[in-house]
Amino acid sequence: MQLIRCCRNAVPANRRSGYLYVAVLFTSLMVAVIVAGSLAVSTSQLRRGNDRADRIRAVQLAESELQLQATRMQASTDWRASLANSQFSAWRNSLDGSVRHRFFDIDGSLSDDSFDNVTLTVHSRVNQAEAALSIDLENAKSPHSLLNYGITTLDDLEIYSTGNVVAETPVQVTGDCVNGGSYNGYLVAPQLEHGGDLDMPVFGHEIALSNLTVAVPNVISLYSNVGVQLSTGAIPLQSGDRVIQNVVISSTHNPYGTIAADAIYRLDALGADVIIRNCRIEGTLVIYNSSSVLVSGAMCWNSIDPARAALISSSSITFDAMDTVLSELTQSVNFNPASTPNRGGVSNTTTLDTYPTSIRGVVYSLGDISILPMNGNERLCFYGSICADNLSVTARANVLAEPSLLQNPPLGFRDPAKMKFVARSMRQIATP
Repeated sequence: MQLIRCCRNAVPANRRSGYLYVAVLFTSLMVAVIVAGSLAVSTSQLRRGNDRADRIRAVQLAESELQLQATRMQASTDWRASLANSQFSAWRNSLDGSVRHRFFDIDGSLSDDSFDNVTLTVHSRVNQAEAALSIDLENAKSPHSLLNYGITTLDDLEIYSTGNVVAETPVQVTGDCVNGGSYNGYLVAPQLEHGGDLDMPVFGHEIALSNLTVAVPNVISLYSNVGVQLSTGAIPLQSGDRVIQNVVISSTHNPYGTIAADAIYRLDALGADVIIRNCRIEGTLVIYNSSSVLVSGAMCWNSIDPARAALISSSSITFDAMDTVLSELTQSVNFNPASTPNRGGVSNTTTLDTYPTSIRGVVYSLGDISILPMNGNERLCFYGSICADNLSVTARANVLAEPSLLQNPPLGFRDPAKMKFVARSMRQIATP
């Protein structure tokens, strides 16, 4: 009976082989699924790794493009006319991918003011990855090339037989150097650069062709929206001329209206001549719509520290019959009030002080500048730079160096091409 039961429970051989085949097939399928899953995971990880690498390369390409465009901006201001405001350039191919850029000026125009701040944005692509970076740039306040020269004329320099000019820094004359009489008039300068004829004695110099390659900025335009407007009606009218006389003008004192904290004052002369006589001025006067500007008497014109523009005019400027000393006693004026102590000194209430006549800063005219003899034929001293269309000299004049103009150049006398990154302004933005 036991033998019979064992035989009844026995499985045929062909059925056991079927079971074995199914088990092997199932195991093979499991291995295939595992292998396929592993391959899929590996491919996905590889793709993610490639995408990550492309994103890094896209950011690196954008960073490189920022530096490239900043370098190009240093070369000239042509970039302001290369694109409309906020307009992207065409895509440019590189070794890693492609890139484009745009400039943005908040006032809506890139070309209206070469000193405006801008935002530079670059957009890069590497395969399917993209990146966009923006950074703000501002004028680097590098000195305009004019400030390297004591005298700059856009046309001629004329020194007459009664005059001579001693310049401590180079002189550049776009046109001719002319002696207006006998050869008694002369120029002394470490270097003279001229673009026309040389018809005067020049001493202590090297002579070269004019190097005036950078356009002279329209300073009047640049100052049109800064500073405080002087009240034209508050300035006395004498024989049709507006006369600024026997006053102190500074960042803390203005007899003709509102005080300008930056000591920049603008005067619309409404077509009249302007006379400036016997004054102490610690700041910048910008005079426009005048027939001419005459500076006479004694003048303590210190600009301010650091030195900046002293006198800017849209018309001709003449220095004539100037005195060597500004005397409070002679003029019955206290030029050292509590509101404006003299440089490095202490204010007082007396009228016994004297101040040597000198002009410190930049003297700039869109027209001509004439320097006529001082009373007593003394030597008139300018500390800084003179720029005019034509400069005519019959006086004895010194044009001396003023280092602070180069160290901290004033508005209008900065190189418009020199831009710099605003600190901590670079940011990654959404791709356009």
